[in-house]
Amino acid sequence: MSRIRLADLSAVQLEDKNNIEVLGFMVWYSIGEQLINRGTLLEYVVESGLEEGFMPAEIRIPDAFRRASKAVECRMDSSKEGVFYRYLVREVVSDRKMIQRNIVKETVDSKGARLRYAEKEAILVLEKEEGILRIASVTEEGNRLGQQVASLFEQYKSHHDSRAIRSMCLSILRSMSPTSMRSSGGVYFVPSKYQEKLSQMLQFIRLVEKGEGDLIPLINTKESLEMVRHNAIRQINETFAKLKDAHDNPDLTAAEITAIVEDTQLAMNIVKDYREMIAGDLSKLEMSTLSFEKMLRSVQSRKKDRKSNETAQRQLRF
Repeated sequence: MSRIRLADLSAVQLEDKNNIEVLGFMVWYSIGEQLINRGTLLEYVVESGLEEGFMPAEIRIPDAFRRASKAVECRMDSSKEGVFYRYLVREVVSDRKMIQRNIVKETVDSKGARLRYAEKEAILVLEKEEGILRIASVTEEGNRLGQQVASLFEQYKSHHDSRAIRSMCLSILRSMSPTSMRSSGGVYFVPSKYQEKLSQMLQFIRLVEKGEGDLIPLINTKESLEMVRHNAIRQINETFAKLKDAHDNPDLTAAEITAIVEDTQLAMNIVKDYREMIAGDLSKLEMSTLSFEKMLRSVQSRKKDRKSNETAQRQLRF
């Protein structure tokens, strides 16, 4: 049950092909590293027939600045044996008006077992209201890296990266009650009722540069059905366990609560959409769906208070 033989699944032969019953589809995809203009991304969404609601959130200027400054971190060799430099970016100030980040030079002397720091190779200040980036460079290398930040900042204000596209594709996939067919992910089963949306998602992925994706129909055979049932029950029970841990943990952050709520809602959708396929296995669930829902509501109710507390703590730091 742990191995998926895709070639076997795609090679099922039936005498009467008009009477083939398809359980759903095995799907996999990948998105290569890239930057894409937000307007172009929206065009691809519309062209593929997907809902515009799947678009990533608007790019915030502070986020573009942080991405740009983080991107210039690097390591450089020196002329001395055993000595090299790391150029790091550290946030110094962040409030409602501005963000200051410094490019810091770390000198690593592996032979002398010493570290030295120059804290102001360049000072990067973003004025939030105006969206203006000001750079004060102390050294030649700091100036070079600062100019790289400025160039990337202009690009990142209008371009999403591959991480945003992957997150977008995952949101689309999760709206179709997918079951992971491997514990490590990468290959998913999607019920046949979502065939149209799945085709739209794959069309979108193929429009994106360095995007690849494919699917094969999963024929309703005893072996195929057993594979889907096994993995669906596994995924539901793993989510049940995570929800229970979250329910018993009073120290979860708002982000952690959001993640477990989304995973739990997906598991509940799987129970609903797979009910006919897993009807005989419902007794294998380690928690009743009623207990599941009750525990979920309890965890959800803590999110608002947790978010308010985290906001207050950030404000105190400013």
